[in-house]
Amino acid sequence: MFCKPTFNQAKKVLRYLGRYVHRIAITNNRILALQDGQVTFRYQNSGTKQWQAMKLPAQEFLRRYLQHVLPQAFHKVRYYGFLSPGNRRVLKRLQYLLEERRREKAAKSEATPDPPKAERRCPCCKEGIMVIIGWLPKKARSPPQGRVAPRAE
Repeated sequence: MFCKPTFNQAKKVLRYLGRYVHRIAITNNRILALQDGQVTFRYQNSGTKQWQAMKLPAQEFLRRYLQHVLPQAFHKVRYYGFLSPGNRRVLKRLQYLLEERRREKAAKSEATPDPPKAERRCPCCKEGIMVIIGWLPKKARSPPQGRVAPRAE
């Protein structure tokens, strides 16, 4: 991870991060009314940037609120850098470039197959490709090469 130096302003950094790390799903001043099992609250429309009011049944309001509660031992940290909402174009461009690079590698590997690696060649004839299909346990080893077990007659 890359972090720019803070120039001995750690308090400023902690204050800045604290505003985002400990944010809650909705503040009390955005809840306008609670009447007859209905919750009225203010929200900002992401398309128009206008503040609007919405009325929901209390059960639906609680369901939506609880979607913001993280499981135990999880910590909420907002996205930053190229993952931040302000850098959607940069993120799309990065995804495009990575996909393009993956396709180029796939096309290259299909066009020119790699020669068999030395460790995968047959240890006896040094030709062909050895395919390992399993390993014998150490206790059930075969006799050493070059020695022949005596025959019982």
